[in-house]
This record gives sequence, C-alpha cells and structure tokens, in this order.
Amino acid sequence: MSHMSRRATRRAGFTLIELLVVIAIIAILAAILFPVFAKAREKARQNSCINNQRQIGIAVQMYVQDHAETFMLDTGANAWASVLKDYNEPTIYDCPTKTGKGSNTAPEYALNSRLFGKSLGDVANASASLLTCDLNMSSPPDNYSLTSDTPQIDYRHNGAVVMAFIDGHVGVITKPAGTAPTILSLKLAGIDLLVVPDGFTAGPVTTGARVNYMYSSPFTTMPTACMDKTKTLFASWTCDYTRFPGDNWSGFSLFDNKSYTAETTTSGGYGWPPNALVIYISKTNPLKQCVDIQASSTTTGDQGPLASSTSAFAVPAYGVALTGLTFNVVLSGTSLTYQLVYNGSQVGLLTHTFTPTHINNLYANGNAFCVYGRSNNADASWQVSNITFAAY
Repeated sequence: MSHMSRRATRRAGFTLIELLVVIAIIAILAAILFPVFAKAREKARQNSCINNQRQIGIAVQMYVQDHAETFMLDTGANAWASVLKDYNEPTIYDCPTKTGKGSNTAPEYALNSRLFGKSLGDVANASASLLTCDLNMSSPPDNYSLTSDTPQIDYRHNGAVVMAFIDGHVGVITKPAGTAPTILSLKLAGIDLLVVPDGFTAGPVTTGARVNYMYSSPFTTMPTACMDKTKTLFASWTCDYTRFPGDNWSGFSLFDNKSYTAETTTSGGYGWPPNALVIYISKTNPLKQCVDIQASSTTTGDQGPLASSTSAFAVPAYGVALTGLTFNVVLSGTSLTYQLVYNGSQVGLLTHTFTPTHINNLYANGNAFCVYGRSNNADASWQVSNITFAAY
C-alpha cells in the first residue's frame, strides 16, 4: 500500500472534536427524552392504580350488599381491607409507584373513614362522595383509612391522585393550587370528603322581622359532634343575598348562645352576639370576617377583634340580587379558614389564628347558627339554604 493510500485511510475516521459533538448531541437528546419516558412509565402505573381502585370499589359494593346495605365498621388496629379478603386478591392493594408490598393487611390505598358503619342510603351524592384514594404511606394510621384531608392524600402520580367514588367511577385529580385546606379545594372540584354530614338543615332560613335596629333568623342547632374542639369543624351554607338601602351590617354567627336578640340603639356596636364566630358584610367594605370572641362590657359595644382583612368580593349595589353564594368554614385547632364561592369559583379566602383561650371561649359559648342584620330601615336580605355541619 502506498504512502498516499495510508494517509487517505486515516482521514476516513472521526476526529476528537467530531466525537465530542456527537456525544453532546446524544446527552442533550437523553436529557429531553428521559423525563418523557419517566412520565410515560408513571402514566402506566397510574392506569394500574385506576384499575386497582375500580376493583376495590366493586369489592366494597359486594360487601355492602352482603351486609344490609351498610359499610364495614371501623377495623381499629387492623387494616380496613382485611375484611375484604374474601372478595378480591391481595395484590390489588399494591400501588406500583410505591413499595410493591401493598396487600389486604397493609393497603397502599385509603378508605374514607367517614363511611365506617354508615348506611349506603345515608350517602347524599354517591357520584361526588369519596370512597378510596392513594394513601401517603410515610405514617399511615393503624387501619389505613383516610382520617383527615391532608397530608394523608398522596399526589404521587405526576402530581395527581387516583380517587374512587361510591357510585363506582374512578378519577384522576390534579393537586389543587393555592393554600386552601384540601377539603375546600376538592369541594370546588365537586368532590365530597365528608360524605355523610353530622348535621344538615335543608332551609331556607330567612332573616326575620326587624326588632328596633336588629333582625335575626330562627336559630339552627349545630350538631353535638361539631362541639368537640379536638376535631376539625366544617360548616357550609348557600344563600341568596339582596342588599337593601340601610343594610349596614349583616351576616352569620356560629357558636351563638342565643342570648342576643335585638339592638336597641343606633350607636355603639354592630349588633353581633358576644363570644360568637361571626362572618359579615358591611355597608362600605367587601365581605369581611369578624371573629367576635370577646364579651362586651355593654349590650351594644359587642364587637370583638377583626380577623385578617377583606376578601376580593365587592359589596353589591342596592337592589342587586346575588344567588348561589356559598360560605365554607374550616376550624382546626386554633386555625380558621373562611372561603367564599360564587358561580363555582373561589372569590375570597381568609385565614385567622386564634389563641387557645379564644378557642375555649368559642366552644363553651353556644351551639347555634344564626343569620343577623343591623339596619336602620332594611327588611330581610338573606335567604339561606343547604346548611351543613360536620366534624372529622
């Protein structure tokens, strides 16, 4: 072989620079494609979870049919799925995204604890009522049930959670944005964690005839279970509101002791009952939240300290009717969250932290819900319905 031929042969190979460029291109493609492959793999695991929870839902339905249309009792120190061992295989309690060890005795899915011992006929809305969901396995309760709304719900499938519902359908729910408690965020999505409320009044409740400068509705009694300060309180009511001229202050009270019936003067005070939890609308400001937990030294100067400021929802003009306003309240420990919903969207979210003394005073005060108003010349302005209380 000639000298020129040997030189031509050498030129047919890759230079070091060319090899480095090819390696860099491969690395870039890998960086782009590997997350896509990971998401695709997780999607397949999510589909497996959907199938698992659908089969679990069928097993629960079979159990309920075999037990007088009643869900299983609280299993205590044993996993809720242990009572279904005769209805399905233990492998369906294993989520492929987790340990690979889920079974009837250690399920990686939670059953909604609100269903324990409940009759199927007590469930108001089966298509919206949560049955099972992905369970956070970092520290599950002894019976592996869903006893609170967060952090037990595990959004482990690309930021989403698989949930099964009592009517048999299964859905994938993306983790809600924002700071609202999970129970409120899911409620906006049409998902009911509470299933069977501890108390329900169909309504409507209307603000009554004005007495001097105060009008109030009949009292609605809060359920006994909701008077336990060691539990989380959920309260919700839907209302229609029309603001009349002279409607200075109006709103709602919880933990009312029924002792305050009328305000006899136009000066000094806002017409709220002492030591109650009050959410109100004022004549000049957007909807506000007033936490009135301090007894007054007089019968009129009874406004307690204000909680954190206004929501973004403006007061309507006189004579303008608003329909379908929903007020949601969650009180957990010393933390209060108040959510205002209009036309299916959250339009206000306020939070407040009590002192332990305030909480003690609040729960010891009374057990009534009431609609109040203080006005110079207004008649009833609220029509309230769907009053729901629950403790969990």
